[in-house]
Amino acid sequence: MATSAQMLLAGIAFIMDTVVLIVSAIFGDAVFKPLTAWYYSFQYASPPAIDPGIITWIFPVYFLMLILIWFALLLSLYLMVVRDVSYPGGA
Repeated sequence: MATSAQMLLAGIAFIMDTVVLIVSAIFGDAVFKPLTAWYYSFQYASPPAIDPGIITWIFPVYFLMLILIWFALLLSLYLMVVRDVSYPGGA
């Protein structure tokens, strides 16, 4: 088993990632919509070097990153619980 401090930190990280994921899913539109409106309000004098539509990839990548971190934290919690389990009587 992992130490209590390791379990506590992993649990806090897991809970915080879950909360951030839920809050971002619920209130993300209130933040992301004004950001995209502000970004698309720029008037370019000449065609930009990078396509301005690439901003549409930022928010799905943000949620994908949070979900991948959530699964990584879930796996690490599982491995902490089952790691180095010692059974009384040997084996």
